[in-house]
Amino acid sequence: MKKITICLLLVLTSCVTLDDFKQMSAQQRAETVCSKQQVLRNIDSKIAALQNSIDGSRNALARGYRVPRECHEIEIPGDTKITNCTKTENQVQCVETRPKRYKTECTETPVAMDSAQEKENIRGWSAEIDSLRFQRKDKYQQCYNQIYPLSPEEAYKYY
Repeated sequence: MKKITICLLLVLTSCVTLDDFKQMSAQQRAETVCSKQQVLRNIDSKIAALQNSIDGSRNALARGYRVPRECHEIEIPGDTKITNCTKTENQVQCVETRPKRYKTECTETPVAMDSAQEKENIRGWSAEIDSLRFQRKDKYQQCYNQIYPLSPEEAYKYY
């Protein structure tokens, strides 16, 4: 049962073994190693965040206004619970507690926007995405050039 669980976990996490590396071409090894590099994943994450900002601004421009979301926690009293009962002579005394729960409540309020500023933001974010894509391509090529000539054993160390 333990072996099945471990194998299933390896498949689900798309783990690649040294034997897998030995069966790959040099190109496949380089692509596998480089696709997992944290620096590239960080760049991809920044690009995605900037793209979300661009999409948000474009939607606001299409609507003609922004709809910011403001959230805050509100306290919700829980059910009364009786705890710590003590008996003295003919009397029972108990302590009542009301555990607190919290809920997030959000409101969205349309507000005016500066169309020129939104368009300027989109231009700036687009330029930043272009720069990040160039950096990503450069970092990927550096990684690829480093990993491609390596033996499967050496390439696996970078995975």
